[in-house]
Amino acid sequence: MTSAFHFPEYDLLDGIALADMVRRKEVTPSELVRAAVQRIDGRNGPLNAVVHLLEDEAKSQCRLPLADGPLSGVPILIKDLLAEIEGCPTRNGSRLFKHYVAREDSQTIKRYRKAGLIFVGKTATPELGLHPYTESDATGITRNPWNLGLSPGGSSGGACAAVAAGMTPIAHGSDGGGSIRLPASHCGVFGLKPTRGRSPSGPHFSELWQGLVVEHAVSRSVRDSAAMLDILIAGSDDADAYRWPAPEESFLSSTCNTPGRLRIAYTFQPFLGGELSPDCRAAVESSLQLLADLGHDVVEAHPPLASADQLCEAMLTIVCGEMASLVENAGRMLDRVATYEDFEPGTWALARQGHISKRSTWPE
Repeated sequence: MTSAFHFPEYDLLDGIALADMVRRKEVTPSELVRAAVQRIDGRNGPLNAVVHLLEDEAKSQCRLPLADGPLSGVPILIKDLLAEIEGCPTRNGSRLFKHYVAREDSQTIKRYRKAGLIFVGKTATPELGLHPYTESDATGITRNPWNLGLSPGGSSGGACAAVAAGMTPIAHGSDGGGSIRLPASHCGVFGLKPTRGRSPSGPHFSELWQGLVVEHAVSRSVRDSAAMLDILIAGSDDADAYRWPAPEESFLSSTCNTPGRLRIAYTFQPFLGGELSPDCRAAVESSLQLLADLGHDVVEAHPPLASADQLCEAMLTIVCGEMASLVENAGRMLDRVATYEDFEPGTWALARQGHISKRSTWPE
């Protein structure tokens, strides 16, 4: 355990403010790492948000020359799904990857590293990011720091719980069907899913879940999220299936601009069917009133779906196909055949459904 280090500002400041302290030589990256590890040691126990500490990796990074950037020297937690750090385990919340160690940095991690972010740990995720809650047979149950009897949501629940608990000001996340946005809402932190083409997928993939999955971050502030998005798009990978050119103005600088009058759509109809709870409706109505008071146009709109079943069936088709592909490609990734014993029953059922046309060759 890292020795005690008194730094109360760490709990109050966002990443940009902490990086500014580093630039002014009021604190060092090593001291920020000490503050992060101290809080992980003291707060993670009942939450189970951080599943792998990377203190040695962080110390090694702190010994390197400091990069130039708005978040340089700031500690960050990395979701233990997709984002691979060379020489570190990536469990993906699954028994299948119990012994997997990344051979190289993923593109996202390369860009984080170049920007001077310091990796202090990996955060919990449900198996392969499949659920809107964060628990798995591999890592156990992750809990909400505001109420241990509640879920932090998922699949970036470990990331959001850790930021809400003050372990780091920023944490990496990924989102296909709400995996950043849902837990950010559950935990009271800021979460954004960028459009596809903003985050890289390499080196192992050109796209994830047919372009539905993108990587980004959760944070204490909007400006940290904007700065993280600038970092994410700072580079190119020819393998990416989707790519947008960088905007003329950085996302961070644009947060200082007056947006003008915006036209903002909303809906009270849950996309997956069912009824909106009164608490959620009240929260939406409050937000709509604030937007209207700020001078924006709020317009009710809803995708032209005949029924919620249409969206569910389309999403299920993608997920089942992706799970079947994962089982088939496990040999290439892990040098062994994947079987039902490597997965939770629900995950295996999705993979079986995706491979139903090839049952004769399916591994038992």
